[in-house]
Amino acid sequence: MEMNTSYNLVISDQMLKDLNHPIGLALSMIGAGKEILELGCATGYVTRLLSQGRHCRVTGIEYMADAAELARPYCQKLIVGDVESPGILEQVNGPYDVILAGDILEHLRYPDRVLAQLRPALHPDGYWVISVPNIAHWSVRKELLLGRFNFTQRGIMDASHLRWFTIQTLTEMLNHTGYTLLRLEAVYTLPMQDILKLRGLASRLQRTKFAQGLFGYQLVAQAGPA
Repeated sequence: MEMNTSYNLVISDQMLKDLNHPIGLALSMIGAGKEILELGCATGYVTRLLSQGRHCRVTGIEYMADAAELARPYCQKLIVGDVESPGILEQVNGPYDVILAGDILEHLRYPDRVLAQLRPALHPDGYWVISVPNIAHWSVRKELLLGRFNFTQRGIMDASHLRWFTIQTLTEMLNHTGYTLLRLEAVYTLPMQDILKLRGLASRLQRTKFAQGLFGYQLVAQAGPA
């Protein structure tokens, strides 16, 4: 199976500094010098930043074997397999300071089960950093008003997504699986923002948390044991 571009992302310095970018925002919640479990480490483009740039020890889980091999040099431990397959999570040690799930939970059949199963692997003072697409984003609402619910190759309506989240449903899932929401941010996009050069406005709105559920394209959450 050929790796798509999301498995081999090139991260620029601008992305890392941009708190209105899902990677920059997630990394700002993680910190440095942590023991981390990274679900879906892909080719290790984030793993490398954590291990080399932030002096973290990372255990990675990745189901695509060819991508996993590229991530291996940056992992303290690498587990190759589907997190929902029997026996994969049994290989997880811990305790971890952070469990990172960036754009992963929406691809799982039962993300709530994975959250619950990994609770014992999290340090009592540890936390999850989770990013998921927001199905209540204005772009999806517009399509629904036009009577469309079409799948795409990437983005919120990615055809490989099995679950969809809003702020409410993400919060409820965390609560039901034994966690409490510590922090919730959103990555903002506005209508025609590139054509109208509205990226600066999007960042300003993001900092104020104005209408997160409407303008938040991606939800980035930090959650700890309840």
